[in-house]
Amino acid sequence: TPEGGGVVELEDDDKPNGVLREQCTQVIDNVIKDPLKDEKMKEKVMLDVFKDMAEKGITTIHTYSAKIWNYEESIETYEGFEKRGILPVRVTVCLDELFDAPDKINDNPDKLVQLGAYKLFTDGSLGANSAKLREPYEGLDTDGLMICTEDELYERMKIAYDRGLQPAIHAIGDKALEITLNAIEKTLKNSDRKPNLPFRIIHVQMTPPDLLERMSKLPVVLDIQPIFLRTDLHWIEDKLGKERAKHSYMWKTMSDIGLIEAGSSDCPVESYDPIKGIYLTVTRCDYEGFPAGGYNPSEKVPVFDAVAMYTKNAHYATGQENMMGLIKENYFADFAILDRDIFEIDELDILNVKVKGTYLAGKKVY
Repeated sequence: TPEGGGVVELEDDDKPNGVLREQCTQVIDNVIKDPLKDEKMKEKVMLDVFKDMAEKGITTIHTYSAKIWNYEESIETYEGFEKRGILPVRVTVCLDELFDAPDKINDNPDKLVQLGAYKLFTDGSLGANSAKLREPYEGLDTDGLMICTEDELYERMKIAYDRGLQPAIHAIGDKALEITLNAIEKTLKNSDRKPNLPFRIIHVQMTPPDLLERMSKLPVVLDIQPIFLRTDLHWIEDKLGKERAKHSYMWKTMSDIGLIEAGSSDCPVESYDPIKGIYLTVTRCDYEGFPAGGYNPSEKVPVFDAVAMYTKNAHYATGQENMMGLIKENYFADFAILDRDIFEIDELDILNVKVKGTYLAGKKVY
C-alpha cells in the first residue's frame, strides 16, 4: 500500500502486475488526457446521455462530476444547458469540497441544477475484495481496505454537517458500515445543529443484525443499488460464506424496520435504467430469471415499494419529498408514462417494460 492509500498488486517477485485498486488508480487518471476537455465533444457526450436518460423515464440525476471537475465548473456546465433550454433532466451535483453551503444548496427549487450532498468514502467494493469486512473474505487473508481512518471520517463528516451539507457516505462492508455509524453517532452527539437532512449511507450491502438495529435509531436514509445483485448473486456466497451473504442486500428487512431506501444505480458501474433496478428489487433474479424464485427470496420487495424507492424515497433522500416524487397537487409534474401497468404484470415481465413518454415540470422531454 503506497502513501495515499489504495493497492498496487505485486507478483511473487514483488514486481507490480499491472493491477491498481482504489486511490492508486488516480496515478493513471492524472496522466491520461481527458477527452472531454474539448468543449464541443463534452457537450455532445453529455447531451446524448441526458437524452438517453429521459428516454428511460429519468427526471432527476445525482452526479459526482465534481470529483472530475471542480464544483464551479460542473455547475456552470449544467446551468449553461439549462439557460439554453436543452437540459431534459434535473441535475444535482454532489461535492467533494467543503464550504459553507446553506445559501447555495436548493436555494431555488425551480432551478433544474442544484448542489447536493458531500461525498465521503470509507472502503472499496466486494467485487475487488476491497470492501472493509469485520472478518476476512472466504479463503483469503484480507479483510479489505479502509480509505480513511475512523477519526478522519468523523472529522470531515462533522465539518460538513456543521456547515449545512448532507454527508453521503460510501460504506459497503460490515466493518465500514460500523465505522460509519460510529462517526454519525459521534457527529450528532458533538454538534449543536439539528439534522435538516438525513445522513445518506450509500450501498449498505452488508447489514448484520446489530448494525440494522443501530441504523433504525439514527436519522439516515439508505442509498441502495439493487441492480448490483444482477452479478453479485452469482459469487457473493463464495466471497462471504452463506451466513454473511444471508445478511446482505436485505432490502425487505430494512424496509420492515422503518429504514427508508432510495433506489440508485452507481452508474457507470451498472446501468442507470430504473426499470432494471425495479426488476432486480422485486425479483432478485438476473436478466435471465436466475435463480428461479429469486436469490434469498424473503428479501424481495413488493412492486409498489420498489417503485417508491426510485421516486418518492429518492426525493426524501435530498429533502425534496414535499415537492417531488409523487403525482400530486402542488408537486413538480415530473413523471414517466409506461407501456403497461407495472403493478399488474408478472414480476419477471417488469424487465420488458418500456417508457412511452417522460415529462419534466409538465413539459414533454421524451
